[in-house]
Amino acid sequence: MKRRRAVLLGVAGVLTVAALIVLSPGFRAFRRQEADRQRAIGLGCTEACCAAQAAEAEDDWRSPRQADACDIYYYGAEHLAAVDRIRRTIAEAIPLRPGQWVADIGAGQGALVMRLGPLLAPGGRIYATDIDPAAIRLLEGLAASGPGAGIVVPRFVQGPRDTGLDDLPEGSLAAIYIITSVAFEHGDDVEEDVAYLKRLRRLLADDGVVVYHTDWVDAHLLDRDELVALFRRAGFGADVRDIPLPPGMPAETCYCAAKGDRGEPRSARLGYLLAFPKGKDPAARP
Repeated sequence: MKRRRAVLLGVAGVLTVAALIVLSPGFRAFRRQEADRQRAIGLGCTEACCAAQAAEAEDDWRSPRQADACDIYYYGAEHLAAVDRIRRTIAEAIPLRPGQWVADIGAGQGALVMRLGPLLAPGGRIYATDIDPAAIRLLEGLAASGPGAGIVVPRFVQGPRDTGLDDLPEGSLAAIYIITSVAFEHGDDVEEDVAYLKRLRRLLADDGVVVYHTDWVDAHLLDRDELVALFRRAGFGADVRDIPLPPGMPAETCYCAAKGDRGEPRSARLGYLLAFPKGKDPAARP
């Protein structure tokens, strides 16, 4: 009888551990990501496709995107044209006046900076931040000549949650643009994300906005409603505006995320373009 009871207790213990594993956030995240990977394979991002994509493309964002390895929307000319239309939409979405200050977070090669520069001249400023020293060198070139001359102020950031702007006066920015740069993912330190957004909010004028865009949302990224909830926790206003993306973009695509030397298939849903008002209540929401 004692042996039988011990066996039963042992089985119960194993089942309990198994249940805890299945119910754990880590296991659920694994299942979600695996389902996402299988969906991507079904959409055309096969393991072989991603291996070929990785072999063709240089690991350098300054190089032209290689479109020969996979016949997928994300890697084609149609998507690149849509990206250009999105930048134009972003530049037109928020009225700007000469002399205003704005910030472009993760400005990269300065594509948005070049669109915003003429709207702010004369006397305006674009604080263009990036984590990549090579991008900062390109932005310094824009600051010296062209549409950004006398307007662009490059700022190097030390990490993903460093604004590079904390020395600016409170309320000095008319708009902050976060365009496919700062990612908010499941499993992130939420308090760190909220603190980061609070620092950005402090910089906005009372009628200022954060324009946030992500082109595609996979299983790792917060969806629209989750992102809105995060901004609300940081004290932003409730009147969030959805800015329509250009027509003709598919509802779903797939891509090869960097993983080792071969790339990892991932499916992605069409993302969102949102304008977050600073809001009147300075207290963060629970």
